[in-house]
Amino acid sequence: MIKRRSLLAGALTTPFLTSCNMAAPQVSPQQGGANASKSKPHDFETRLRPTVYPADTARPAWTLAERMSHYKVPGIAVAILKGGKIVHTSGYGTRKAGTNSPVTSESMFSVGSISKVITAAITLRLVSNGVLNLDKDISAYLHRWSVPAGPKGDTTPITLRMLMSHTAGFNVHGFADFAPGEPKPTLVQILNGTSPAKSASLKRMNPAGERMAYSGGGVMVEQMVLEDATNASLETLLKKHLLEPLGLTHSTFSDPPPAHWEDIANAHDGEGNAAALPRGWESFPEQAASGYWTSAGDLAKFAAALISSYKTNGEFLPQLLTVDMMTRILPGNYGLGPRVSGVGKARIFHHGGSNSSYKSYLEGNLVTGDGLVVLTNGSGGRLLAREIRAAVSDSMDWPGDYSVETLQWDEALNPSDLTGVYQKRGNMPLNSEGILNYYFNFPSWTVTSTGRNLQITPLGGEQPLTLLPVSSSRFVAPQEAFDATTIQFEFQRGADGKISSLVVDSGAGEILYNKRSSDKK
Repeated sequence: MIKRRSLLAGALTTPFLTSCNMAAPQVSPQQGGANASKSKPHDFETRLRPTVYPADTARPAWTLAERMSHYKVPGIAVAILKGGKIVHTSGYGTRKAGTNSPVTSESMFSVGSISKVITAAITLRLVSNGVLNLDKDISAYLHRWSVPAGPKGDTTPITLRMLMSHTAGFNVHGFADFAPGEPKPTLVQILNGTSPAKSASLKRMNPAGERMAYSGGGVMVEQMVLEDATNASLETLLKKHLLEPLGLTHSTFSDPPPAHWEDIANAHDGEGNAAALPRGWESFPEQAASGYWTSAGDLAKFAAALISSYKTNGEFLPQLLTVDMMTRILPGNYGLGPRVSGVGKARIFHHGGSNSSYKSYLEGNLVTGDGLVVLTNGSGGRLLAREIRAAVSDSMDWPGDYSVETLQWDEALNPSDLTGVYQKRGNMPLNSEGILNYYFNFPSWTVTSTGRNLQITPLGGEQPLTLLPVSSSRFVAPQEAFDATTIQFEFQRGADGKISSLVVDSGAGEILYNKRSSDKK
């Protein structure tokens, strides 16, 4: 597995795994509303499959119960949107392993970094009301904390637009969970990195606006701006700007959720065992970045509101401001809060969430109005959510598919022709590298082969990745993927017939590597 800066909130492993012997959870769908489809929404329950799969065999079609058992996830909740309307909400399995506590569409889950999109929506509501300005120096709003100077005394102003798109230049990718009973830090302690905070102090790594660097710490600065500018807590702002306007009744930034809310999905480790005992769930004091609790039904309503605001001048957000929210800010592929991907009818906003015991996924199509919410209460839920996404895409005939069919090796594929060291090309523009500049920016790759097995290892990587062919020159590594993206490696051949370069392609950015001259054949 590649060693990176804690880059993705969750393990990235191959989806081709063997089944475990854990008993399958009881599947208990809760049909949602008068708009629910009569046939298609439920189809996904028997059509789960990986994103990368071999083209020469039958496409996998696993049942949801089988994959919940395989990944040892006791409970999940799913909501599906079509044409901007919620057509299906379902709960499956149990809130706590070994108990008769069914998950429903109203069960509350921790949703990790999806919290950032919720916080972004609150920020944009305040922008629309004239309380905040996206492009004003945030120092004008801050009272309890001051933005530190950057390298070489850099004091370039930082704006909300930068914080929300992860281009402000801050460190602190993410945060550790807090066990029940552990002392929790204040917002000031989180930003200063002082006990009992578990994260480092917030510092500038890069000049403001120059590079994309995912920073949960930067979103905590956004929370400080919201609270200092309004003299109100984030929970108070949530109620005023989200819960009340959208009619959400099972959502909160309170940490922990109120004791009278009993319908809470408990935490589970990678083996499906109850975690965070005796209470049953961890605390997430970094509210704006990872502390939101919500249900599948509430999160689907939120997605529908964003889609409606984007397509029309809705009551939730002004249309022009929502378009701004869903516009990629270079050099990354984040808008103002969510990631944005795809083109044409496949244009989507999305974000994953990953605290230790909870994995989640949110997606909305800005053209068709289709969307998906997946909430899980197990550490193995990230890959499960991807398989559900693939199944829903198939059953609902969504435009755009991030899946890749791999080919069997044949005589046209010559692994030894591709082997060697590939060094990053100098003076690559950051805008062309996009999100890869942060997540996949390695100075070189080494390609090796053993028979027909092709492997690639980045400088600093822990172990090689196996490459599977998509064509004679393009390959994928099933172990490495982003949500709604499949990383591909293309070997380029020059007019002299020799392999000259390698392109690492995310679909929204690419990095070029030149083959070392001594390795050209």
